[in-house]
Amino acid sequence: MGRRSLIPGCHLHGRTAQRVGLQKAQGEAQMKWLQRLWDWIDSRDIDKHVLSVGIFYGTVKLSSWAMAFAMLHADKPGIEIAAIIAAVTAPYMALQAAAISFYFKARTP
Repeated sequence: MGRRSLIPGCHLHGRTAQRVGLQKAQGEAQMKWLQRLWDWIDSRDIDKHVLSVGIFYGTVKLSSWAMAFAMLHADKPGIEIAAIIAAVTAPYMALQAAAISFYFKARTP
């Protein structure tokens, strides 16, 4: 006579079925905890603030790089330096515009 599974429709037996059930319960508990954490973060707009602080930090770093680059290459023509700085900073300016737009759209009720 074959062994019967503890979970209907499952081909696992005995302790294996119990382990699978325990793992499923632990996974569900972790998901509930993650859901509560995300709801807490979302209700306080922490994600939006972290994003804007990160973008601002990148702006400061990029601006300090541009100033240092311009000072270190003062022997080159100004238009050359300006073109290099613009080529490096232009993609980041697009990111800034998108992030600021997202931030203010998310803050309006």
